Amino acid sequence: MLTSIIGSLSPRSAAIIAVVSALVSIIAIIISIISVSRASRLKRRYRALVRGEDGANLEQLIAENHVQVKAIAASLAELSQQIINHEERIRRKVGPVAIRRYNAFGEKGNDLSFSMSFVDEHGNGAVISSIFGREESRVYAKPVASESSSYTLTDEEKTVIAEARL
Repeated sequence: MLTSIIGSLSPRSAAIIAVVSALVSIIAIIISIISVSRASRLKRRYRALVRGEDGANLEQLIAENHVQVKAIAASLAELSQQIINHEERIRRKVGPVAIRRYNAFGEKGNDLSFSMSFVDEHGNGAVISSIFGREESRVYAKPVASESSSYTLTDEEKTVIAEARL
């Protein structure tokens, strides 16, 4: 059938079709050469990317980075836990020491009696009081939990506990 169509064409039409076919073929060859050239360049760039600058494989670099990120995350978690532990230890440490001197018996003379508190941020610790008298002196130590004690606290002892918490 194709031969009958071509045979029925005039010589001039057949020549035009031949020239157009040749031009289309040449354009197709040029496009294919450009495509092959671009594909080659793209392959070279891809190989350079995968190989890396120092010849290392990109996949290997990603795997190594993943391992490093996991190690850093584990280290960060450990450091965070250490910070939490240190903060708790600091809260339990005795803060500023408060001392108050006074005259226990209201007599004339020096303020030779005193109360001193050693408490942490939570108000836990101890208070020490010394009562000085003419005939004798006594020293008392009382445990403190949450700014109170199972023993009766004097006004001076309550004051130094409150001062130490400031």
